[in-house]
Amino acid sequence: MTYSPVTRLLTLLDLLQASLEQIREAVPATFASLEETPAGILLRAYDDDLQHTARFLVSLGCPFRVLQPPELVEELRVLARTLLDMTTSGTGDPVPFDPRFE
Repeated sequence: MTYSPVTRLLTLLDLLQASLEQIREAVPATFASLEETPAGILLRAYDDDLQHTARFLVSLGCPFRVLQPPELVEELRVLARTLLDMTTSGTGDPVPFDPRFE
């Protein structure tokens, strides 16, 4: 789901089990603001591309909870299915190892 450059979506989420220092190193200040809260780190990001936001959040490598927008949850599910499809043979089984890549 891609939005026009004029549309900027506010993404709010709690980053769990991560320190503010770790996340500050990984999140450019131009992309999002960070705030420490009792529940975790609140990330506020404005982006016009939920696919980009989903990939970025996964790259942080820490658990998170999407507060808004709800469309981001669906985009994350699409990304998860895509990754699963990329790593399985279509039957749910892992793709067999190819010895050419040893």
